[in-house]
Amino acid sequence: MNKYLVAFISGLLSDFWLSACTYCVNHDSFAALFFFNLTYPIINLIGITSVVEEKEKKAKIKLACTIGVGYAIGSSIFFLYFREYFK
Repeated sequence: MNKYLVAFISGLLSDFWLSACTYCVNHDSFAALFFFNLTYPIINLIGITSVVEEKEKKAKIKLACTIGVGYAIGSSIFFLYFREYFK
């Protein structure tokens, strides 16, 4: 699988997960918050290791930008989903 695709999916999942953590804090759902915070480092590890393993600075910047796009799309999906869910 392409390393940029893996980095993008990792970023998307990481930010979606972090948005879920934020939602749980704001709505006093501490059991779900415990689960999300327990698994967040595992999900975030994929993107971190892909950037750290790269040798060239240019490749690291490309991976970091790919993960950043994943973060932006992940949070947008989360908030669009919950906006539709709570109409």
